[in-house]
Amino acid sequence: MNNVSTYAVCLLWTLVAFAACTCPQWDADTPCICDETRDGLMVQCTGPAESQKIISAIEAIRPSDIWNLQLEYVDMEELPSSVRTVSSLRLANCNLGRLQKTSPLVWPKLNEVVFESLKIRENPWPQLKGAHVLKSVKVSDFTMMRTIGQNFKGVSDSVEYLDIRKTGTTRLESGAMSHLKNLRYVFIADMPLSEFPRDALPTELPQLHTFIVGSQAEESAVRRQKSLGLCPVGRSTICGFAVQLQIFRSRLCA
Repeated sequence: MNNVSTYAVCLLWTLVAFAACTCPQWDADTPCICDETRDGLMVQCTGPAESQKIISAIEAIRPSDIWNLQLEYVDMEELPSSVRTVSSLRLANCNLGRLQKTSPLVWPKLNEVVFESLKIRENPWPQLKGAHVLKSVKVSDFTMMRTIGQNFKGVSDSVEYLDIRKTGTTRLESGAMSHLKNLRYVFIADMPLSEFPRDALPTELPQLHTFIVGSQAEESAVRRQKSLGLCPVGRSTICGFAVQLQIFRSRLCA
């Protein structure tokens, strides 16, 4: 009897979980697809298409759902307000005016942001200040980051994984990332950045595991050094940083 009861309870919870995250019933011509996964809904919308069709599709998702959004080749002025409830936001080859009109925004579930070849008129970082559970920021081929300046302070200090590549960045302002005290992994690569100011990052990063500034080849070399056991156990951060300085002579403390 106990086994039957336990099974019934588990089945009930399974049904509730699936009911909580159910893909909307879109029209056949909707430029979006939705998959129900173990981690919630995975919604992908691809342009070119009328932005209103994409907005209508996104707005059909319930605020209570756990969902991730990926937009590719989408052209619109701003994202619909319902996007604020996403757990992961990926914008690839999109052309936007801004994330949204209201700033700063509250993003109660946003855990990951990915910008790839994004064109956007208004700087997005100040609008992410309300993403207090944001853990991962990945950026590539984003021309708005020629200079990483004080606007980057809009990125929540909860971020642990920072990956910035191929952004054409030539200058990193002092203190631009000094609030990111919880960083564990930092990759800043494939850009013409010639100097890394000493005070660009917090004075102390107690959780830092990997810190790499340089090209992909340099990154691979540092990984090889670690794999060969050249970094003492428990000191991977210091060793990784030192190896980079020694091998690549980067101007990290200008």
